[in-house]
Amino acid sequence: MNISFTTILAAFLAVSAWGLPALSGGGNISAQTQSRQERLVKGTVTSQDGEPLVGAFVYVKNSKQGVNTDVDGRYEIAAPAEGQSYTLVFQFLGMTTKEFAVSGPKTLNVRLADDSSLEEAVIVGAYGVKQKKEDMIGSAFQVNSDALKDKPKARIDNILNGLVPGLLVENNTDAAGSTRGRLNVRVRGNASLSASNEPLWIIDGVPTYTGGRTNLMPGMSTSVSPLSMIDPNDIESITVLKDADQTTIYGANGANGVILVTTKRGVAGNMPLKVSATVNYGVSSPDKSTMVKVMNASQYLEVAKEAWVNGGNLMSDFPYQDNDYNSYSTTSTDWFNEYIGLGSSLYASLSLSTGTKK
Repeated sequence: MNISFTTILAAFLAVSAWGLPALSGGGNISAQTQSRQERLVKGTVTSQDGEPLVGAFVYVKNSKQGVNTDVDGRYEIAAPAEGQSYTLVFQFLGMTTKEFAVSGPKTLNVRLADDSSLEEAVIVGAYGVKQKKEDMIGSAFQVNSDALKDKPKARIDNILNGLVPGLLVENNTDAAGSTRGRLNVRVRGNASLSASNEPLWIIDGVPTYTGGRTNLMPGMSTSVSPLSMIDPNDIESITVLKDADQTTIYGANGANGVILVTTKRGVAGNMPLKVSATVNYGVSSPDKSTMVKVMNASQYLEVAKEAWVNGGNLMSDFPYQDNDYNSYSTTSTDWFNEYIGLGSSLYASLSLSTGTKK
């Protein structure tokens, strides 16, 4: 059968023409472009002075769809779906966040105001002097009562672990016999190989001694610290002073950092009586899967007899024979259960607060 080149070319063009719309998708691209234009929201983001905000973030709330403004503060963003209402969020560092409900294509120009909350932030610095965060020179970090109220009730130094950058709280020893070990607090690491590395604790302006190099205090139990006597609910703020600018005025005592604790106090003014009560109760038990596996009485007696015989001794001379005073074969005491069982903890706190004009 002879097939001419003209016949093959005609067949190829027919197949190409048949599949051209599907392959090119020209109609779909046009429809998609038109659909996006119908869902497009655009505009500019400026400051209160009318200056364009470069890099402001504009995104659809509760989604991963967002864009940044260009050098002129302009943005363009499409709605998630045609005819669907959504919320656009406008954010910029140091500015207040604004949200707008959008339901169709439009031009939306947004003007963001300065965020004054940063200017109003007050930190208790050296010697308990209150100053604005923007005016403070040096490194200091403050934890307020709002950050402490939901934390598990414990010693205040243990509560700070994970809350303050550069502050490390760890056990003084990992010895098995130390069930309530002492705690080491380090501000920016160790400063000495032989002297104490503990920071200076100042509670309401009074320096508090928390122990020497090993955190031990003469005449006090090893697991008790003066910090144990402070109820976390009574704390207004805790400020950690880190660098020399803030700690120099405390001399050599502040070489390892200074931690200022400010407790709550009365406020002038007619305030109604406020009563606050907190009760926490918890139970805990050891994970027996992590305990050392030991033999029971019968297993130990069997091994002891085997060792006695292997040593060339007669079983008649075996010392652990049942008698009228001791029944070795039937006595088995699990000392883990005797000493380590279900533990419980109870924390109760009651506070009253009010104020008068005096």
